[in-house]
Amino acid sequence: MDVKFDRGRVTRLNCLSIDELKKNNLTNPIEIGKSGYRTSEKFLLQDDINTIAIDWKNEWRRILVVSDLHLGNGKRHDCFKHNSREFMNWIKSYHPNVVILNGDIFELWQHDLQTVLEVYSDLMDDMAKESPVFFFLRGNHDCLSKVPDHLELNIPMANKTILVSHGFQNDPTIVSKFNQAFTWYIGRIKERYAIFDYILDSIVSLWSSESIRKYANLFAESAVDQYNYDVVIYGHTHDLPHIRNYGKSLIVNDGFCQKGSKKGVLITNDGNITVID
Repeated sequence: MDVKFDRGRVTRLNCLSIDELKKNNLTNPIEIGKSGYRTSEKFLLQDDINTIAIDWKNEWRRILVVSDLHLGNGKRHDCFKHNSREFMNWIKSYHPNVVILNGDIFELWQHDLQTVLEVYSDLMDDMAKESPVFFFLRGNHDCLSKVPDHLELNIPMANKTILVSHGFQNDPTIVSKFNQAFTWYIGRIKERYAIFDYILDSIVSLWSSESIRKYANLFAESAVDQYNYDVVIYGHTHDLPHIRNYGKSLIVNDGFCQKGSKKGVLITNDGNITVID
């Protein structure tokens, strides 16, 4: 299977500050509102891929990467399953200067963004504060406009370049309109008829899990092959966080933070990578 990593349009930022993001016409989903969804609540049409490139600032000590919160409508099928205050306290316990929210933060295949923002207004208010800086990347369940696909992080003191991306962009099962429609309608059935929960979850798991892992791994490997990244960090698969060697590089899965789980990846200013499980 020939999979190519697409950097798309590259924008270099001086730092990840709120002012810098706004100056470069990049806002986060908190400010976008419902109209920020790229196509519709139902279907994702991937286009306009873009990468943000930044250098590690001298005053930064740690960056935390988390993904796959799948914030929903606060009801029975909301996958997050966390108390917002406790979750934010967990993030802050690692004292990060920057938190990279690596895709699928919002569950927009099932809910509109405005509803999610209202349900999780306290969490969004915390994320909107200037310290730590929360930086959003696109996932397949929250493909929002003005939000980048990839983040290239250069750490001069460690002589390393790290790519952070959700990792869904090369998966034909994700970009297929039929598959997106299938997933959307299953979610609507589950929301209405609780008796089908287990059956439908099993069908979706059997149908998609191995394919998702396969293409996410091919995505990460192709990024290393094409651009010689020292580390590639991706999410998307809802696996336990782990690190594996790929040639002279590392490929890292950042885990997931839905269904009460608190998992992620910590990057320190010496370029060290630690999984949080």
